[in-house]
Amino acid sequence: MKNLCFIVILLGISGFTYSQKLDGGLFAGLSTSQVDGDGQQGFNMSGFNLGFFTQIDIGKKSNLRLELAFLQKGAKEPVNDSTGCGNCFKLKLNYIEVPIVYILNWKDLAFEVGLGADILVSKKESNISGNFDSDVNYKPISMMVLFGVTYNFSENWGITLRTNHSVTPISDVVAAGQTPSITALGGYGMRNDVLTFALVYKFNK
Repeated sequence: MKNLCFIVILLGISGFTYSQKLDGGLFAGLSTSQVDGDGQQGFNMSGFNLGFFTQIDIGKKSNLRLELAFLQKGAKEPVNDSTGCGNCFKLKLNYIEVPIVYILNWKDLAFEVGLGADILVSKKESNISGNFDSDVNYKPISMMVLFGVTYNFSENWGITLRTNHSVTPISDVVAAGQTPSITALGGYGMRNDVLTFALVYKFNK
């Protein structure tokens, strides 16, 4: 089912790009993340962020962009200077992310806000004893919202900083004693919080 969703999305983006003759580009960078409601604290889990996009002008200073990205999210138990990492818990969630992003351009800056879907491709949980499968049921599809800013230092190149948050839960459970910061919009459960940095290349028109 996940592979079918990915193929449909890819074909849809390719067809839309061809028919509309949109601008496009690529981006690649790093992510750092945490899971709200899992009992861990801090953006300790690092990963990769890469993908491509197509966009169309919707005004003199505005664009509407469709992206297809691979983004690693998750959580990692922080290391204490005196006690180490305790159980050394680590959760890695690999997503295909498909957001629609509105962009407002001002001089060399582009301000971004977007809403999209996260498709869970795979997950991996581990601790000091090795890999394991918990009884936490992570949802195959969830919704996300993003906010960002891009500095375009040339006609083709830019640097993007973004914050990325789950709108709907990635799981219906939370760790004992934990209360997520958001309990509306899809109900009670864990949510991803992510910061990303990426280098962006735009194709020539």
